[in-house]
Amino acid sequence: MSADPTGCRPLADSEAARLERAGLLGSPRARAWVSELQGPAGTIAPERVLTARLYGSLDLEVLPSRGLDIGDTRLRGVPVSWFSPVSDARALDSPRGHDWGRRFTGGLVTTCGYRNVGPTRNDQGQHGDANHLPARQVSWRALDDELIIHGIIDSAALVGPSFRTERTISLRSLTDGSAEVDLTDVITCTGSEPAPLEVLYHVNLGAPLVVPGTWVDARAESTICVDGDAVLLHEELSGGPSGWASVSVTSPQGDRSARISWRTAELPLAHEWRLPVRSRYALGIEPCTTPLHDEQRARLAPPLLEPGESREHRLTIEVHDAALVP
Repeated sequence: MSADPTGCRPLADSEAARLERAGLLGSPRARAWVSELQGPAGTIAPERVLTARLYGSLDLEVLPSRGLDIGDTRLRGVPVSWFSPVSDARALDSPRGHDWGRRFTGGLVTTCGYRNVGPTRNDQGQHGDANHLPARQVSWRALDDELIIHGIIDSAALVGPSFRTERTISLRSLTDGSAEVDLTDVITCTGSEPAPLEVLYHVNLGAPLVVPGTWVDARAESTICVDGDAVLLHEELSGGPSGWASVSVTSPQGDRSARISWRTAELPLAHEWRLPVRSRYALGIEPCTTPLHDEQRARLAPPLLEPGESREHRLTIEVHDAALVP
């Protein structure tokens, strides 16, 4: 990749845009809109779910009660994200041990951190509590064939590491029928002392993209198994002059694909999680600040943020389905 993937390709001159120019649409909601519901499906929890839709393109959930993460995602009705068998989407007040897995509802992006990623350690449960924190000041706006959603997530303690994340999620339709999700986090240390920052972006892909025979191209100088064949660690990913690395996932027929891109200066590593199990078939691509396991963490420690210091993470997910292109 030779340039920042966001903005290097033009937005689509879509059918919706042509209809609107002709005065045939009664409302901009027909092109791009966000609707809000209370309560995750299958529960009675009074939690918010935002559904973002682009005409003839992306349809996805954004979850303010779950760290403003991205839930179930479809491209023109066809699933892109992995759909977990876990249906209880309620956030936990204080996740411990392996609680993370009991509330892992899949979706396109699940954030892990901010004080721990990987197995339980110290007083932090598996993958921390980032995916259980509420977002505030959530807002959105539509710009033609683009949707932008913004919110703030606080991970604060009276004593100990504290962080504030300003998250912006952008959805775009591209000229060739592809679609793009761009996630930008500006993370600030809000505590009184320097704090290590641990963040892992669990990008979850499922069928029909991820099936037997799907191949993954990570373009890493080093790949090691850190949990049998289920988890790989990709190091020294090729960022090129632009500093952006990418992992491509392609279906066996080559007609469906996803590309996950990020800046290696802030997210130098990526794990690859595989779950090739009937009724659970999933693939996770996980750019991160630090490795999951202690053996690698001894030489690749998480970055240290000074009080008031900010750090920007950017992640782009581009999806394409040739079967859906007219």
